[in-house]
Amino acid sequence: MKHFACAILVREGRVLLGRRAPHRKRAPDCWDIIGGAVEAGETPDRALIREVHEEIAVLPTRFERVAVLGEPEPGLYGEGTYHIYRVEEWSGGEPTMSGDEHVDLRWFTPEETRAIPDLAWDEYRRLFRAIADAMT
Repeated sequence: MKHFACAILVREGRVLLGRRAPHRKRAPDCWDIIGGAVEAGETPDRALIREVHEEIAVLPTRFERVAVLGEPEPGLYGEGTYHIYRVEEWSGGEPTMSGDEHVDLRWFTPEETRAIPDLAWDEYRRLFRAIADAMT
């Protein structure tokens, strides 16, 4: 089974999403949270820190796992588990694209995410709402 570590960066009531590059196999040209595969011998926490740094050039310093979700398309991608973290603090300044996974980064309110037609996974909307509710 594959494992993934994914970050929902939160700042001032907004969440950071990355628009995946059109050449990506999974969810091309869709808005997605930041993250990727847990490597052999790595914990999901360590993978979170590594993936966030590789993709947006910051290091999570305060984070909490908020959900563990199963692969939404096991017939296509095989069995998998997604460890989703809320990241409230990081070092390294403003998140910026690093590498070729994303073509844009943008902050959205949870309400704005409801109107995004090309969100990588509809389940994110529930998570964004729960995170927003926990912050009030």
